[in-house]
Formats: sequence, structure tokens, C-alpha cells
Amino acid sequence: MYFNKLALDKIFEKCKSDENSNYNCLVPLSGGKDSTYILYLCVKKFKLKPLALTFDNGFFSETGRQNTINAVEILGVDHLIVKPSWNEMKNAYRIMIATYGFSCIFCDHSIFHISRYIQKKFNIPLIILGGSPRTQGKPSKLLYRIDYWAIISAYKKADLENHYFDNFAWFKENLKNENPLGLLDVDRISLPYYLEWPEDEIPQILAKELKWQKSDNSTEHVDCYLAKIKDYIAYKIWGFPWQEIKYSDLIRDGQLTRENALLLLNKDLTMLNEEPSYFDEYLKKLDYTKFEFCRILEKINKYPFKKIDCENHL
Repeated sequence: MYFNKLALDKIFEKCKSDENSNYNCLVPLSGGKDSTYILYLCVKKFKLKPLALTFDNGFFSETGRQNTINAVEILGVDHLIVKPSWNEMKNAYRIMIATYGFSCIFCDHSIFHISRYIQKKFNIPLIILGGSPRTQGKPSKLLYRIDYWAIISAYKKADLENHYFDNFAWFKENLKNENPLGLLDVDRISLPYYLEWPEDEIPQILAKELKWQKSDNSTEHVDCYLAKIKDYIAYKIWGFPWQEIKYSDLIRDGQLTRENALLLLNKDLTMLNEEPSYFDEYLKKLDYTKFEFCRILEKINKYPFKKIDCENHL
């Protein structure tokens, strides 16, 4: 479902008229192309005064870090960085890996709920997000198998409810929301639902205007070292890569032909036959041997809809 620019103009008009905050909006900024482009549009196109928020998950890439620094300095916006201790994050990641094989779902929820906390603390009228099928590709609920027990357990292990949430009971209740991005709420929106989102042009605009950089000659997920690992693991579990979901969404959005999507997919599949270069370091940082990690993936692959006892892997 996509909305029109008239609706967006009304939302921004309301934000600018709000005198209870020093900021018109909060923009979660990772240094990737979509979040950086959102910050760019907020300042240059919509004349908003945003507060940028970055969540350092322990795998924040140097490219992403430099992209955030360049963006906030050139655009002249205030910037907050939230970085929990690594031991807390590692415990949370291990729970998510035992359940899903990869930890990105935990980061998604962390960014979302920490953003809500900062929004409340600074009385910011609007959170502007970048997550949508046309920017990232969203797997179906059957593939994602959202296990709220695992996510809540991960938050408890990371002690994030004490650090960032005034009311953890509220958090647990809202975690079950069927529409976690709140696309119809006027206090948080996903910008790609309102505008044309030119995938091919965005990296060029950002490179010219904000000194934005690629990573390993790629424009996708340059902000996190786990991006390629996530795709590699998803391929092992599901039998197809994460990027295939995005290509399907881009075809439906009219930005990509099926023929070109297949060419891109074949290129991805060739790369996924080998372990990502960061894989060994990833396992070491999380205190896994390769054998232990592969055993977890085998269980997830064999029982794709069965909850795994996470405590056995801590």
C-alpha cells in the first residue's frame, strides 16, 4: 500500500507547527543508502530539523560509520549514538541465532524501540523510517517466524529494558503489534511508502552531496558487517537468498525487470557458494566454533517451524 505526497505534506506541516520540541523528526541513521537518503530529503527537500539516531550493534562497519559522520556534518544535524556493551549484545545475539540462525531481527526491534524511547524523551513529533518492501525486501511471516519469546529473552539478556525503556511491560505488549512499522500512525512513518524511490539514482545523489561511500563495490547494506553473513545464512536455511525477496519486491514495484532480477540473483548465488570473508571473525566474536554454529543451522533447517531451546546455546 502506498500513500500520496499530499498526505506526507500534511504530516510534515503538523510536525513543523509543533513547538514542544527542538526537532521536527527523528531519523534512525545507519550510514546505509536508504537511511542516509531519508536524512538528506528531510533537510534538503522538506526543510525539516531532524535529530539523527545511530544504533551501534557491535558490527557497525567503518564505511557506515564514516557515512554517518559525513552526513550529519554536511547537513548540520544533531546526532545521537546508542551503543550497549558488547557482552550484553553478545548474549542477546546468541539467543536470536539459536532461534533464527541470524540476529538481524533483534537489531530491527532494538532500533525501532530505542527510537520510540528517544522520541518520547525529546518530545519529537515524528519518527521517519526507511523500512519497506521497496527498500529492503520483507520476508513473509512464515519465513521470519517471529518468536516474541526469543526477542524478549534477548532484551532481558542485554539488559536493554533497564537502559532504554521506562515501561518494559508496555514494550512487551507492543512487540506483538501486527504492524510494527506503524505505517498509518502520524507519529511514525516509513518514507518510501510516500515517494518514488529511485534505487539506481540514490547512491549517485548521496556520493555527490554527502560523500557517501560504497563497501566492497556494493551499495547494499554498507553499514553492517553482518549483511553478507545474513544472506549466506538465510540461503542455508531457506534455500534462497535474502536478496531474492528484495528483487521480487522491486519487480512488483516496477523498478526491475524479471530478466535483470535473474541476472542479479545468479550473481548472488555464485557468491553464496563460499563463506563470507568476515565469517570466521563473526563466529569468534560470538564465541562459536564453526561446528557449533553449523549444528544450530542444521536444527533450524530440519525443523523450520519448531521453537528451539535457546538456553541450550548460551
